[in-house]
Amino acid sequence: MAWVNSEYANELAVLATWLSALMPWSFSVASLDFGTVVVIRFLFFHIQYVLGVSFGDQEQILFTVLELQTFYENAQTILAQQIWLVGAVVFVLALAFSIALYLAEDRVANARADPVRVLGGLLFLTGLLLTAATVLLYQSFVGVAIPLGALFLLVFGVTLLRVERA
Repeated sequence: MAWVNSEYANELAVLATWLSALMPWSFSVASLDFGTVVVIRFLFFHIQYVLGVSFGDQEQILFTVLELQTFYENAQTILAQQIWLVGAVVFVLALAFSIALYLAEDRVANARADPVRVLGGLLFLTGLLLTAATVLLYQSFVGVAIPLGALFLLVFGVTLLRVERA
């Protein structure tokens, strides 16, 4: 049984991709000596905030995924950051493809590959990579990592891959 009507599959694929771009893929919370650290990871950057410390007193709050490559020394965390970077690159491909599908739906829809399944595969692959990064972060980060957005990417990917085309 299909979850989505075939006539709306392209729109769902574009919407799911764009929602995924705005959604954080992971939340982490850790209690340390100097306070509780909250980390919210988006696909291209993360926000790190220490509760109880004003914004002006914190050295840096916003980090891009490229900046994080030199921030940590733990090998597992570095590997998690590299997997995150690969996931972000895969997602850029999905985002570019979704924009092409939105702007030129007739031309993209008439291509050899089904654009909905292409986006479904890219979102699913991004979700797998970010889930793997979360597992590594969970093992190396002092706290709890919750892969909320990564799970949504997996669900969006499976939903798009299961669309029945007429």
